[in-house]
Amino acid sequence: MNDKRSALAYHEAGHAVVALQFEFIFRYICIDPPKFAYSKMVLPKGSNREEKTKRMIVITFAGRPAQCLYDPENSDEQAAHDEYMVELFCTEQWGSEFYNSEEAHRMLCKLRDDAEQLVHLHADLIGIVAKRLLENARLTYDEVKELL
Repeated sequence: MNDKRSALAYHEAGHAVVALQFEFIFRYICIDPPKFAYSKMVLPKGSNREEKTKRMIVITFAGRPAQCLYDPENSDEQAAHDEYMVELFCTEQWGSEFYNSEEAHRMLCKLRDDAEQLVHLHADLIGIVAKRLLENARLTYDEVKELL
């Protein structure tokens, strides 16, 4: 089995499992090529755009620690792409000046910690999704939800 492919399966499975915890409905996850296709998020009553952005950041941060469940030493372009996506989410929501501020740094550290906690809490589920993703290369939201 290709180790890079397995690491990617865990990475994408991490996004998907954490997304489900936030009731985030995605189109699919895929490892050929690697992709987590955002669709829409169903928010609880009273939620706002800022809350949605924070949840999207946690989902995005979940890829790297999930990948580390498979290979703690693995670091690749997927993690760099996730960091780029977080920067885009932040600058769209709060502006580029905020993204470079100490306040943003503190917020992102907390959201990264939240992602890591969710990944470790749901590590077994991430493993189940990653295994199926290795078999099928692509899973829809409904297929992931059915596994869990």
